[in-house]
Amino acid sequence: MKNILILSLTAAALCTSCEDNRKQSLTPDMVYLVKNGFNVEETPDLGQPVQMQLWANKSGLNGSSCRVTFALDPDGLAVYNDGHGTAYEMLPEDCYSVSGWSFAISGHEQYAKLPLVYYPERIVALCGDVYGTEKYAIALKITAEGLETTENDRAIFLFRIKKPDMKILTVDPAQESFYEGEQGMIVKSVEVGTDFVCSEDYAFTVEEGTTALQAIVESYNTGRFIPACLAPADAYTLTSAPGFKVVAGKSKTTITVTVDKSKLLQGINLIPVKLSGVQGPLIVGDVDLCCIPIMCYPDRTDWAMTGSGHHADVRYAPKGYLGMYDRDFLTPWRALPADQNPTLVIDLGKEMQVGAVEFWTRVAGSQHPISGENNIPRAIKTVDIFVGTSADCWSGIGSSEWGSSLLSYNWQTDNPQNNPIMLKLAAPVAGRYVKIAMTKTSNQTDIYELFVYGPRP
Repeated sequence: MKNILILSLTAAALCTSCEDNRKQSLTPDMVYLVKNGFNVEETPDLGQPVQMQLWANKSGLNGSSCRVTFALDPDGLAVYNDGHGTAYEMLPEDCYSVSGWSFAISGHEQYAKLPLVYYPERIVALCGDVYGTEKYAIALKITAEGLETTENDRAIFLFRIKKPDMKILTVDPAQESFYEGEQGMIVKSVEVGTDFVCSEDYAFTVEEGTTALQAIVESYNTGRFIPACLAPADAYTLTSAPGFKVVAGKSKTTITVTVDKSKLLQGINLIPVKLSGVQGPLIVGDVDLCCIPIMCYPDRTDWAMTGSGHHADVRYAPKGYLGMYDRDFLTPWRALPADQNPTLVIDLGKEMQVGAVEFWTRVAGSQHPISGENNIPRAIKTVDIFVGTSADCWSGIGSSEWGSSLLSYNWQTDNPQNNPIMLKLAAPVAGRYVKIAMTKTSNQTDIYELFVYGPRP
């Protein structure tokens, strides 16, 4: 028993000695700022105060106690400005509040938090109500009574307050095209979101009123030579999962636009996706609209064409008249060089209500896809459109059966850059034959595709 007791006491003495030696070899506890150096404090203005995450950390395993004191550091901000060529200002005291500046870190505790709350709306007001302005900052430093601090004992926080808006993130989607008679669905995606991660769910609504949507289409058409029409309401659906909202922890969601080809109109169908409202305190952003254009080219299966002739060089009219209705936008028709009054006649294959004629031409200065020549503007001077029903219209370009011109267009004046263009009749006219009578100023009267539409909205 005596031997056992002696061994136990010896082991205890050795353990105590090892523990003392281990502690003596440890690095002394020190205090530092978790976020140190230059930082950007970025948050949306949701009309509520924001708690900053400002922590002082005690390193080491010695279990030392200390008292950490936070303090404003305008001199530190001045040094930063001098070194970086900036002119940041200390945030005025009425834009934040602090319930205490000094805190104890006892024993094996590691952290002390500065309870600083700031008011985003006041900061925005100081910046002239301009969101995103980088002007005001808080510079801080710490001291520790009972311990030393590391070199990471100073910090600057620059405030950047974001506009609390939700907006359309998808802009200018590419036009999708297909030919009349094709079946199936077209699926497009439109992203909606914020510039920040949402702390809660925020619901939104999209515009559904026909009058409002039609106004968007009219605005879209301003300055366009080929106007769009509003897609029929039953031709598409808008869905979003898990509902029309951006959920907590996310910054965006997706609206899925599903389009039924068979229900679209001829020509460019426009589907406007517009934010009409959003759950407060968020607001609708400046980018609140995405317009999806889908072109439905008219079916020309039954067409035939003739006219006053076409260029004999296959570089300029490789397929003759067929080049204007072969679904190939790289094979044009060109008039005879000496023909200053070229005329085209289309047999639609059946009688229909003719509402518009669309010309796909080369924009001034663009290169010919085959010859490589640069296009000369104003090649076409004027265009007149006629619609007829008699077979004499097909056999005689100058037949009196054509009657009077239904539309006269000064191409040289109103379309000097030779843009592709839709010419819309004042009212639809029934007929099987369409005559296009032109005058021109040069040889480059290239037409790549022609389309005839029914009644236009």
